[in-house]
This record gives sequence, structure tokens and C-alpha cells, in this order.
Amino acid sequence: CSGNQTPTKITIHHTESPNDDPMSMPARLRQLQNYAMDVRGFCDIGFHFLVGQDGVVYQGRSERLVGAHAAGNNQDNVGVALVGTFSSRAPSDAMLSATAKLLRAISSSYDVTLSAQTVKGHRDLNDTDCPGDSLYPTIAGLISLASANGNTTDPPTNPSSPSSGVYAGLTQGSAVIPHHAVAN
Repeated sequence: CSGNQTPTKITIHHTESPNDDPMSMPARLRQLQNYAMDVRGFCDIGFHFLVGQDGVVYQGRSERLVGAHAAGNNQDNVGVALVGTFSSRAPSDAMLSATAKLLRAISSSYDVTLSAQTVKGHRDLNDTDCPGDSLYPTIAGLISLASANGNTTDPPTNPSSPSSGVYAGLTQGSAVIPHHAVAN
């Protein structure tokens, strides 16, 4: 992948994959990556981060590279996808909590002010139903939670997370699985 960027905005997506997924999250992410590369012709998965149904955050494409997640709006835009279909079912509390913490980390790492102008649903940018009718209305609450000074309750921490970029902005209680862990 090529094309460097400095994140200034964030777009929320859903992957439209099964809820209560029988596949493991690493297997599902490999499937999503393979689809992006083999069917769509992308150099890698289009999203920068994916939030698993277990509330674990997975690194997709580096957030310092232009993504492929919001046609015509990818430059300087971090794509965050919640794994599942949220048209009529809301994401779990663990997913929402991890997403809020990820938004806070992106904000901290790249000085992105969290607001309705900088954090949007995919449907705000393109003609799509993404991120689903049940996830879309939670975006304002995610912004509010991410902007709050208090800590949220999250899944167990991953002590091997790198100490730079967005990883450094994730506080105790977060987990980020690097791209190479799911890409191979």
C-alpha cells in the first residue's frame, strides 16, 4: 500500500459479516482481508482498525497509510469497522466500549478533535446503509464517551502492544492485535 496520510477524521463502519460469528476473529479478519485483496483488488484490508465481537481491537492497514473504506473520502481518514452486521442489532457493550477507547486513542495520537464533524458514519460520506441502523445512532454517544475524562470498562489488556502511534493512546484495559498477527 502507498499514500501516506496524517489522520484528521474517522469513519465508522460495520463489516456486514455474521453476528455471533462461528469463525474466530483472526479467521474472520483474514477472510475480510482476502476479500479486499482478491475480489476488490486492494493492496490490503481497507480498514485501519476492526473491533471484534469480543471487544478486542485489531490493527488493519496502518493508520498512517491511506485506507480504502469510504470512496472519495479516504485521505487523512481512519476507517474503524465493527465486525458484524448492525442493521437491526446493536453492537455489544464490549464492542462499543472498545470503540470509544480506540476513538480516544486516535484523537490523542493525532490531535483529532472528536466531534460530529470529524467522526462520521460511512453513510454520511457515501450512498450506503453502513454502519447499519442500530450502530449509526450510537456514534454521538461514542464521541461523548471517548471525549470523557473517566475510564471505561474494557476487556483484558494486551501487554505486548507497541508504544507508539495509536497503540500508545490506548490505556490499560485495551487490546490491539497487530496486523501481522491476523494477516499471516
